[in-house]
Amino acid sequence: MPAAASDPTLEFELRGEAGPRTLWVDRGTGEVLHSVATPDRFMNFVKRIHGTLLAEDRGSLVVETMASWMIILIVTGVYLRWLRGTAWWRVIVPKFGEGPGRRETRRRVHGMSGAWIGGVVLAILFFGLPWTQVWGGGFNKAKDLAGLKAPGQERLVTLELRNLYTDYSGHDMLVGMDHGTGAELWDQGEGAGEVGVQSAPAVAGAAAPHSLQAVLDVAAPDHYAAPLEVEPPRGENGVWTIRSMAAARPDRITVHHDRWTGAELMRIEFTDNNPVDRFMAPGVAFHEGALFG
Repeated sequence: MPAAASDPTLEFELRGEAGPRTLWVDRGTGEVLHSVATPDRFMNFVKRIHGTLLAEDRGSLVVETMASWMIILIVTGVYLRWLRGTAWWRVIVPKFGEGPGRRETRRRVHGMSGAWIGGVVLAILFFGLPWTQVWGGGFNKAKDLAGLKAPGQERLVTLELRNLYTDYSGHDMLVGMDHGTGAELWDQGEGAGEVGVQSAPAVAGAAAPHSLQAVLDVAAPDHYAAPLEVEPPRGENGVWTIRSMAAARPDRITVHHDRWTGAELMRIEFTDNNPVDRFMAPGVAFHEGALFG
C-alpha cells in the first residue's frame, strides 16, 4: 500500500506457476506501469549474494562460517590487546609515546581501532545469526524446548497450511515466501511452525466476499505504521490479512479479517511475542540498518 497520499502507485506481488512477479500499478488509472519477476529485482539479487553467495544452502553455510569465525577473531583480538597489569580501559584508549618506535605505535592503533569497531561489528554479526541454518536452527530449537512459542500457535484456530518456499537468501522479505500469521518478527528461513487462519463458513445469503476496499475501510481507524502489506484470502475460505512491516519492530501489527463479514479474527502485536524474540528484534533491525529509521 502507498506510504503517503502523494505516492502514485500500488505494488502487487502475484504468485503463479511461473513464480512470484511484482507489478507497479497507477492508483488513478489502474494501468500496470512496470512488471518484473520478484527474484530478479536488484535488491533481491543483492540479498542472495549477502545470504548465500549465490550458492544456495552451501553458500549460506559459508557465510555463517565466516561470520562465526569473525566473532572469534574479534573476541580473541580484544583479549590479546588487554595487557597484564594495565587498566581495562587502556584497550580502547592506549597510551602512546612508549615502546620501540613506529611499529609499537601502529600495533596500538590497530588494537584501539579493533576494540572500538569490534563492539559494533559483534552486534551486527550476532544479530544476523538468527537467519543462518545451523545457529538459527539451534536458536529455534532452544526456544521450542523452553516453550517459547510465537503468538497464534497455541490459539484454537483452524490451520490452513501450504508448502513454503525454503530460501536462506536474506532479510525479512525472503523471495517467494509467505509470512504465515505475521507473528514472526523476522523470517528465519524455513518458516517452520507458521500457521494460517481460516474464515468461518460463508454466511447464508451473503452476496459476495468482502472486497479489498471494504477491508481497508474496516482497518482504517488502526492507523498502521507504513509500509503496509495486504494479503488476500487463500483458497475458498481464507482470510484477509493486513500487516504493518515497519522497520521499528514494536510498531508492527498483524490483523486477520473474515473474508465474508470483515470481522477481526486475530490480532498480533509486538507485546504478544515471547521475551527472547522481543529482545532480539531491535538487534535484528540494527543488523538491517533500520533501527534508527
